[in-house]
Amino acid sequence: MKTLEQVFGNLVVGPCRYCESEIPVDSAAITFAYWNATPFLCHPKCKESGEKQEAFDCQNIDCDCNDCRYFQRIRMASKQYEYTRTTTGELVELTFQPQISHGHCFKFNRPTEASPKKWSGLECFKHRRSIEPPSPRPEVTRSVH
Repeated sequence: MKTLEQVFGNLVVGPCRYCESEIPVDSAAITFAYWNATPFLCHPKCKESGEKQEAFDCQNIDCDCNDCRYFQRIRMASKQYEYTRTTTGELVELTFQPQISHGHCFKFNRPTEASPKKWSGLECFKHRRSIEPPSPRPEVTRSVH
């Protein structure tokens, strides 16, 4: 794990990414941006809640099935294999694990795929951790005989 000096050089004091107040020299933590993993400074006490809130906010922008309450994961995409030759002519196998989940959408009752940190912009998206107000009760009409 890199030290603050290795990541930021001599910069060890600055504003916290999450609360924006100054960080004392003796207490700084490193946090990483949700989409591109750019390093930032934050207070140790702000790190966990700040990262969770940033992830929630970004996932609500992405609107991908990966974070939707209607999506149920069934399995990850299969590993992909490729063979190539090195500069010495040796044949080597390369393995890649796509970050795609195969699953089922319970809103539309159909199979679907989802990817983390991918913008899809689906209008039907409801975050799995969002709190929604209770649905209004349906009105009951009674017939008078």
